[in-house]
Amino acid sequence: MSEGYETTHQYEPLRVPSAWEGEERRFIAQLTEIFDDLYRRFNRLRFEDFGGALKKRIENTEGAASEAIQTAEGLSFRVSGVEGNVASLEITSDALQSQVKNVEGAVSEAVQTAEGLSWRVSNTENGVSSLQLTTAGLAAAVNNNRLRFTAAGLEIVNSLGVPVFVQDNATGNLAITGQIQAASGHIGGFLIEPDRLSNGTSIVLSSTGFVRLGKLTITDDANYGPVLRGDGGICLMVSGNLYGVLANGAFTVQVPLEAKFGLLANPYKTTSQPPNVHMDPITGELLRSTSAGGTGGGNYATTAGTYVNIRSGPGTSYAIVGTIAASGTQVQITGAAQSGFYPVQWSGGGISGWISGTYLNI
Repeated sequence: MSEGYETTHQYEPLRVPSAWEGEERRFIAQLTEIFDDLYRRFNRLRFEDFGGALKKRIENTEGAASEAIQTAEGLSFRVSGVEGNVASLEITSDALQSQVKNVEGAVSEAVQTAEGLSWRVSNTENGVSSLQLTTAGLAAAVNNNRLRFTAAGLEIVNSLGVPVFVQDNATGNLAITGQIQAASGHIGGFLIEPDRLSNGTSIVLSSTGFVRLGKLTITDDANYGPVLRGDGGICLMVSGNLYGVLANGAFTVQVPLEAKFGLLANPYKTTSQPPNVHMDPITGELLRSTSAGGTGGGNYATTAGTYVNIRSGPGTSYAIVGTIAASGTQVQITGAAQSGFYPVQWSGGGISGWISGTYLNI
């Protein structure tokens, strides 16, 4: 080396004293090469601002690049491709956040903190999906339609913010807003068909208005409205008590029958009052009469004792033609009294005759 030899070091050139011999000069030359190599390496890696941050960036000739920045607050990494796709990661003492974005604008993000995790995916058509997991519960959303799992239960909220499905974990109650539509499948033991719900045997609920519960059928008639049909008959029961039976063309009432405007039919009560109910022989209508009736053949009475005799004439000298065993039996008085006896017609025995007024409640 000559006395004026200088290195390629950009800061301070290494000068060789003129009095140095060959060995000393070769040693200086080796040191120079080492410093030059270190300089080139540091210059290529581009470390900047060693006091506040450490930044590293590597690029290739096609334009792809990776970059890392380290500070006292945390670390960040970013990788970009020649197509425009970018992936990044940031780490701080509070959170870990990552993001991936493509050239079309679709983005997926993930954030982790001490409170929980969250994910979010979006595209250029305004489609957004998200998922949040915390100690309070799990929430998922797609374009503002949300599904929430919490300790209180399950809730589904539509895009308008209206809860459409709520399950209360404490009571087990289920609330549904809107319609449930299904073409097939099962709910419990019920079979779902396109137009009806059935248990496959005796229970059918049809969308046409047809309902079948065992041998009981309910249909909707255009003229009469709901029509109730029973195979063999229909029984009316309340709390295990039988109140009425409709079968074989007749309706049998087991309890007092009360109609509007004062009509009451009670099979367990009798009276000596004249009848005030009239059946129209043409229309069959049952009418309440406002007149109590006279003393003619329309009056009724009841027996005032047991084993009351019916005689062929108005006196004890006449023959006995029948005997009414039960007290309180109703008979029809068909005429005026004679010698204290009343002419009667006993429909229960099909007998006509005379009964002493002593044994009648008139």
